[in-house]
Amino acid sequence: MNKTYYKKDVLKPLRKKYPEAINPQLASLVILQTEDNLYLEKSYKSEPGKFYSTAMDFIAEDEFIELEPIISASMFNTGLSLEENVDKFLNELDKETIDYCFDDIII
Repeated sequence: MNKTYYKKDVLKPLRKKYPEAINPQLASLVILQTEDNLYLEKSYKSEPGKFYSTAMDFIAEDEFIELEPIISASMFNTGLSLEENVDKFLNELDKETIDYCFDDIII
């Protein structure tokens, strides 16, 4: 069974936004969206063809935390388009939050 997924590069925009802070060993950094979840997928120059994925559903929007389990408090949502989720990642997460939530992106 084939799953449909979409992905979009976020490494170039992050390097532009934080030119001195992004790990120079990263070869790629994409947000991958399936029907069920979103992932931040990274690869390293030293390991071509090997990818590391982290589900993004653990990052919550503060104003929705009290409403769980009625609705999901996850900031990243498959009900949104990939572009909307990418925009949230690039414009609503600051450098410190990215560093706290995801290993080895910020140096």
